[in-house]
This record gives sequence, C-alpha cells and structure tokens, in this order.
Amino acid sequence: FPVAVFLDSNSASGPPVPVSGIRFPYLAGAGVLEEISSLSHSFDDLQPFLSRQQRNNRVVFGYLGYDLKNQFESLKSANSDFIGFPTWHFFVPRHFFLAGMDSLTVYSNEESAELLWSRVQQSDCPPPVERMPLHCSMPDRKIYLDTIGKIMHHLNVGDIYEMNYCNEVRIDSC
Repeated sequence: FPVAVFLDSNSASGPPVPVSGIRFPYLAGAGVLEEISSLSHSFDDLQPFLSRQQRNNRVVFGYLGYDLKNQFESLKSANSDFIGFPTWHFFVPRHFFLAGMDSLTVYSNEESAELLWSRVQQSDCPPPVERMPLHCSMPDRKIYLDTIGKIMHHLNVGDIYEMNYCNEVRIDSC
C-alpha cells in the first residue's frame, strides 16, 4: 500500500497507558479511500473533511507537520527537507486493523474482512531490505553543549518555557 499507518500505544509490553480510552495496543490503516493534504488543499478545507468523515462514521488517520506553525505564527524554518512530505495529510483507510494482545479485528471498505484476511495470509512476504547506514547531522560536541547552554539560559530567564531541539537522522541513499 502506498499509504499506510501503524500506531503502537506502547501498552502491550507493560502496564496500561495512564490515559483513558486506549483499548487496543495496535491500530493500523492501509490504502486510501479518501484523502486530503496540504499539496492540494488549504488548511481551511481540513475541518469540513473531518466533519464529513465523522458523520459517515469513518476512521481517519493523519498528521500535522512541524512547519505548519509557520502558517499561523511569524515563524520561519530553514531546515532542509529531504523527505518532501506535505505539511499535513489525513486519509480514510481502505482497510483498518485493531490488534489486541490476543485478537485482531479487520475492517474493510472494499471487500469482506474475511476475504481481505485470506489475501493477507496467502501473500508472500517481501525479502528483507538491506540495512542502509544512517546519517545523523549532529553538531560537534562543543557546538552542541553551547547550544544546550543557551537553551538552559533562556529557560532559566523565563523568556521561553518549552522548546524542541531536533537533529535530523536520515538514510542518504534513499
């Protein structure tokens, strides 16, 4: 499937997550029945899309990217974009999976769940992919420590109360 998502609640290997409402350790969606993204729509189109899906009792997966903040605040990001994902993207999956510790529930908008599960069981697994070396653009130790010191100063002074300091990790040959 060209579009798919797999979500792990992190509740399978330990005590339940202290958030009410989590009933399944894993959720997955595959394929696209309907989608909306920043590539072809304005952000104002998102709420009507989500409302329509809610009226139709459809599951929706999606994400909001970090650079979306630039559309609402006087902010600018100058980071290299090696992936090229849209700023935001939401989709209604063709197939939806709920996995418990000892159960799997399959829903499909195209075919019976039994037929879909049968096709999954009969499919061949692709061969393992060769591992590629990761590239991490971490600054050298002195620059890193200087940056952390400046962040701590701003936190202590109180002109910021929270921030993210991120470094990109990627596979160069992709």
